[in-house]
Amino acid sequence: MNDVLRFWLRRGVAGFRIDAVPFAFEVAPDTNGNWPDEPRNDWVVDPDDYDYVKHIYTVDQPETLDLVYEWRRVLDEFQKANGGDERVMLTEAYSPIEVVVKYYGNDTAEGAQMPFNFLMISWLSNDSDAYHFAETVNTWLKNMPAGRTANWVIGNHDQNRVGSRLGADRIDMLNMLTNILPGVSISYYGEEIGMTDVWISWNDTVDPSACHTNPDIYERFSRDPERTPFQWNDAQNAGFSTAKKTWLPVADDYKTVNVLRERNDALSHLNIYKQLHSLRNESTLRHGSVEVKAVTQNVLAVKRMLLNDYTYVLLMNLYDSTEEVDLKRAFDNIPDEFEYVIVTGKSKAKRGDTLKSTGIQILPKEAVVLRSATKLTTTVGYFAYYVPKNEKN
Repeated sequence: MNDVLRFWLRRGVAGFRIDAVPFAFEVAPDTNGNWPDEPRNDWVVDPDDYDYVKHIYTVDQPETLDLVYEWRRVLDEFQKANGGDERVMLTEAYSPIEVVVKYYGNDTAEGAQMPFNFLMISWLSNDSDAYHFAETVNTWLKNMPAGRTANWVIGNHDQNRVGSRLGADRIDMLNMLTNILPGVSISYYGEEIGMTDVWISWNDTVDPSACHTNPDIYERFSRDPERTPFQWNDAQNAGFSTAKKTWLPVADDYKTVNVLRERNDALSHLNIYKQLHSLRNESTLRHGSVEVKAVTQNVLAVKRMLLNDYTYVLLMNLYDSTEEVDLKRAFDNIPDEFEYVIVTGKSKAKRGDTLKSTGIQILPKEAVVLRSATKLTTTVGYFAYYVPKNEKN
């Protein structure tokens, strides 16, 4: 396997996304060649269900971490010998967080730079309130080893699209959240234009996980709805292909949800996404501290702060009531005035409008990014919750 890594490194790849890492090892058979039986899960009754047993002998074995650390040594040795940027490794593991964070490495060995953080996928639902969102974010930040880089994932090829899972009217605010938080925002194609799941008939289904079932239950197992063609424009097959038929059907909404149309709408998903990526170049968002809290049951707030620079605050109202927020009560070191730097189609305010830090009205399902009118010169109770590894010292 190490030679496979070296093969592709010699061909210039910048890194590897390694799938299903927890299944790399299982407990060996005993001296008689018998494999241990895994214990039953009392809450699963179908013996054909994967979760019918607790996979204590076939998942997350200790050797798995050593394998990841060995892969990282291969990557680092290649960089040392050949120069260039650090080769990156991303690992996929839907394991308990105390296991996942060990993929980063330990005191004696480096591991993956980015063990995927799937908490926003695993923990959040359409019913989650601001307290649940805050707990999800803070759990990762508190468990991540010091000096490592956080990452934030809201969707992938195995999960229903974020707009279908958490609400189409929350797409912008979720893109805001993953881009305002420190670290790496990992996007699944289509999130930048607001694509949602597509219903796929049994006859059009191609995902093996679903095809191995039957027409009555296939939808429970199919991942095809989140894998449909990317929507470039309103032409045939959404501009994705000139073929008569694509591997999976194109979404019905492709004439309105596509790159070409959204380029010309200042408040489209695409343009808000571009604004967020531009904003990430600001020093505060690259190097500043972070504080995440629910300021009401419905409103999540993220504060990014850096001494001698501007303070940024994300406010996102998850529900359908207008909420009032007082930033001075919510956080320390809050200046008197802010301006809107990113707004959405649900906002009455425009970019550049100014506002006081108290009595802020957040409309239903509105999300905004605010920037302080002045730079932070002194602090009270200042604490850097997040310091990227290359910024230590």
